[in-house]
Order: sequence, then structure tokens, then C-alpha cells
Amino acid sequence: STPPTSGNTVTPDAPPPVPDVNDSNSGDMSGVISAIHAQNRDINTGINNVIVSTNKGFAEINTRLNTANENTRALNDNLSKQLLQDYQIYKA
Repeated sequence: STPPTSGNTVTPDAPPPVPDVNDSNSGDMSGVISAIHAQNRDINTGINNVIVSTNKGFAEINTRLNTANENTRALNDNLSKQLLQDYQIYKA
């Protein structure tokens, strides 16, 4: 089945180009260690960006839920006052 179409299509960024790598084997492992450090830094940056984005999203959701909760409480309060008033009118 095909997904529904809407005007809100998200297009992911194109992957970055693959860098040229020097394939010479000099026996020196400093390049490998440096590459692992750089990869670790990139992974940590990516994970941090996901965490920050997720936290912002949850904060927005929680704000909207709090607003909905306040509105619901206000509506319930008004409804209970109205029901009490209607009951008092009925008893009179």
C-alpha cells in the first residue's frame, strides 16, 4: 500500500560525500587512533543532537498537555457550577 500523500513531505539530507582515504600502510597506528577519536566525537555529537531535539519535542508536548489539562479543569469547574445551579433551580 502507498502512504497517504500530503503537502508535508520530509526530504532527508543527502549523505555527505565519502572522503578520500590514504590506503598506505606505514605501520603507524596514529592515523587509525585519530580516525577512531574523530568517529567517536561525531557519534557523540549526533547522539547529543538527538537528545536535545527529543527534549525540545517533549517540552513542547508537555506544555500543550498542561494547557489542555488547565482547560479541562476549567471546563469541569464551570460544568459542576452549572449543574449545581440547575439543581438549585430545580429544587426551588
